[in-house]
Amino acid sequence: MKFTIFGGDGFIGRNLSRYLEGRGHKVWVPSRTAEETHGQYLGHVIYAIGLTGDFRSRPFETVEAHVCKLADLLMCSKFDSWLYLSSTRVYSGFPLNKAGEEDRGLTVFPSLDGVYNISKLMGEALCLSLSNQNIRIVRLSNVYGYGQSKHTFLGSIINELLVVGKVVIRNLLSLKKIISP
Repeated sequence: MKFTIFGGDGFIGRNLSRYLEGRGHKVWVPSRTAEETHGQYLGHVIYAIGLTGDFRSRPFETVEAHVCKLADLLMCSKFDSWLYLSSTRVYSGFPLNKAGEEDRGLTVFPSLDGVYNISKLMGEALCLSLSNQNIRIVRLSNVYGYGQSKHTFLGSIINELLVVGKVVIRNLLSLKKIISP
């Protein structure tokens, strides 16, 4: 089977590529611009382009990766299936006391943190707007493994443990106690 992995040089894409090749599949990891893919048959596509821990310092690149590049590739590609890797981070505005269900709306806020969530949801909406049952979306959460960036949630915890020797996890309640007089 042929797989094309956009974002195959990143943490998730690189590991997916190794896994699929180890299973005997043909894997193509196009260049960052992916211009060589226009008009090409791509087989089964995994769209793993995205930003993670550094999205706050790169908002334009975040939107480019999650929406603009996706739109370009969807418009000019021939494929059997397309898997868009999104994030459970889109649930961050969801009330803690409510069960998450797909038919419930999600709350997003226009802010620096909101750029990530809004752009991921825009990418999802773009995929779903094509009414193609071979286009699917998966929302990943806390992916970890060897070589993890220290800019991700789990990577920062592991890095703090290695550097400091202990980890302090702060939640909203503990921050309110620190900030409040």
